[in-house]
Amino acid sequence: MKSLFAARYGFVTAIILLLLSAVPPASAQEKINVNTASQEELAGLPGMSKKKVAKLIAGRPYSSASDLSKSGLTAKQIDKITPLLSFEGGAAAAAPSPQAAETPAHGRKHAASAATASSAEETTTAQTPPQPGMVWVTKKTKIYHEPGDRWYGKTKHGEWMTEADAIKAGYRKAK
Repeated sequence: MKSLFAARYGFVTAIILLLLSAVPPASAQEKINVNTASQEELAGLPGMSKKKVAKLIAGRPYSSASDLSKSGLTAKQIDKITPLLSFEGGAAAAAPSPQAAETPAHGRKHAASAATASSAEETTTAQTPPQPGMVWVTKKTKIYHEPGDRWYGKTKHGEWMTEADAIKAGYRKAK
């Protein structure tokens, strides 16, 4: 009886090892550039919902895996997808502001809230268009922004389009 069990167990183990060897390791797969990937490419990552993908895109650019936390991903999620990502084209991490360095610890809380209030209008860091000549459309207001505009690539609920597509979809140019 023991030899029959050992034979079956060995057979099952051999099949599992065979199946695992057929799957290429993460390092052999082509990595996805988080700074230029489309929504569909990012949605293909393990555990990524549409909402997480939208936050990931809105938080671009990323220079390293540690920057992904600014998109609201947890450390566990970041650890899971990091081996599948590359970070080419990401800006260097921002240095702390001179004001934070000069402000005593007890005054930093007030300084931070003042900075947040003054930058409340600036919702996200500017995103880079996937192709030159594209406009940034804000879905909520039905307005599109051109390069040089204050909100170009910066609003929370926007996407890239050609100007012709934006006009065709009913968007108007920002004043």
